[in-house]
Formats: sequence, C-alpha cells, structure tokens
Amino acid sequence: MARYNKYRWWWLLLVSAMLPNLSGNARELEEATAKAALAFNFARYVEWPQVTGQLQICSLGGEELGRAFAKLQGRSIREQNIVVHSLEIGDPAGNCDLLFIDIRERSQIALLLDQLRESPILTIGELPDFNDYGGIIRLFREGDKFRFSVNLGVAREAGLFISARLLQLARQVIE
Repeated sequence: MARYNKYRWWWLLLVSAMLPNLSGNARELEEATAKAALAFNFARYVEWPQVTGQLQICSLGGEELGRAFAKLQGRSIREQNIVVHSLEIGDPAGNCDLLFIDIRERSQIALLLDQLRESPILTIGELPDFNDYGGIIRLFREGDKFRFSVNLGVAREAGLFISARLLQLARQVIE
C-alpha cells in the first residue's frame, strides 16, 4: 500500500509536467485539477490537533479551481470525510482545515494569512512571498513541474504536524 501511494505522488508530479502542452481553458482546468490533487496529497501527510470526522477543504480563487476541488467531495483521508467549500474574498475561512489560496492581490493574502495565524489551517498558495506572509505551503513552478516549500515554523505555531515524508519532498523547509 505505501509503495502504491509513493508512485501516486510521483504520478501527480508527472502530470504537472505535461500541463504546458495544453492550451486555454483546458490548460487552466488541468492545472486546477493538479493543484487540487496536490492539496489532497499534502493533506494526507498532515495531522491536525483536532480530529472531527470531517476534513474541511476550502479553495479561494477562480471558478476552475472551485470545480477541481469539488471533485474531492466525499473522499476521505484517515477516516475523515472531505467536505469542500469554494470561498470568495471576504468569506470567513476559520472553519477550514485546508485553505488553497489562488488570488494574486498581495495585500488581501497578507491580511487573510494574518487573520488565520495560529489557527490550525493548512494554507497553500503560489505567491512568491507566500511563506514570508505566513503561508505554510507555497507551490511554484520549476521548469515545467510543480515544486513546493514549507514554512514549518508557521505550521508548528498553528498546531499542525507535517510528516517527514512530505518535508523530504519539499524544495525548501523554513524553520
């Protein structure tokens, strides 16, 4: 089983490498799907301080991202059923366990992350200084592949435990 999961992870990275070959809306939808799959896999390697039977996964961004995350509805991670929410700017995010932020306005991201600081929410985003603003996982492109960095200090402040298996795959871990 563990071997299967390892190959599944690398398969997702391979899929992300193929994204530049797509065009227009199809490319955006495929990229959003890859982001949702990566977020799902990140969640598999994170432990939250409170286990409630449901894992609230939220996305804040475009319509394609919301549709891609909606496909996770009903799946489960460690016997926690996934419930998906698509948020808009200004919606409360305090009930989320995982929040994927796909907006580009730095001031809005900084304000949101400041409001969520020390909340047990795994925040994921792509802004170049996402980790500096207090985001936990930053996705970025290296060539035509998705890579990520982890702000472990912020994760600890939030009460989240990130598995060493995930940290080993990170391009950078910030203490």
